[in-house]
Amino acid sequence: IGIASKMGELIERNDTHSTFPKDAILKAIGDIEEVSGVTYAPTQIEAIETALNEAVMILTGGPGTGKTTVIKGLVHVYAELHGISLNPSDYAQKGEPFPITLVAPTGRAAKRLAESTELPAMTIHRLLGFTGLEKEEETEREIGGRLLIIDEMSMVDTWLAHQLLKALNDDVQVVFVGDQDQLPPVGPGQVLKDLLASQKVPTVELTDVYRQAEGSTIIEMAHQIKQ
Repeated sequence: IGIASKMGELIERNDTHSTFPKDAILKAIGDIEEVSGVTYAPTQIEAIETALNEAVMILTGGPGTGKTTVIKGLVHVYAELHGISLNPSDYAQKGEPFPITLVAPTGRAAKRLAESTELPAMTIHRLLGFTGLEKEEETEREIGGRLLIIDEMSMVDTWLAHQLLKALNDDVQVVFVGDQDQLPPVGPGQVLKDLLASQKVPTVELTDVYRQAEGSTIIEMAHQIKQ
């Protein structure tokens, strides 16, 4: 009930959420492409545009389809359009929360997210101040920041998703990132799979494969097995 009601609130906010003009988004993406040497595919641009203009969205796709590339582009476009700094020390000096919060369910995934975006990232447990000894008790905590991106959402179980969603502030934007065909949660529930099945959350699915090591067919085979 907790997850459903909070998701309902976020989905309702999609109707009233402020949006950026398409040309402003494309210009910001073009600036980042020029600096980073990356060219975003039409579906990846659609994903960045959806994430900017919705209160909540899902970015999904199989291995090698560029989900991390979209996250990296999104944070930079978000910063440019909102006129904010991506230097954590600018906020530490003022005692303010960093506006973009990047989390993942495991330490390894959080580390990979931090390395790819060159921004702070942490586990969901650390964000919520959990020590790992918590039972099923309710925890009252509010997450600061204006944009929350949760990577590897397929591994987030029902209890952790409930705790995370309950801690959201009223004006945060949320982006769920994950592949429902990858690792399921150790705990109960399949939150990402259920959110996708509901067809209530704006979703962009990446299907083209970009990451492929020379001479390797692992990713190609993974997609063939899925199909």
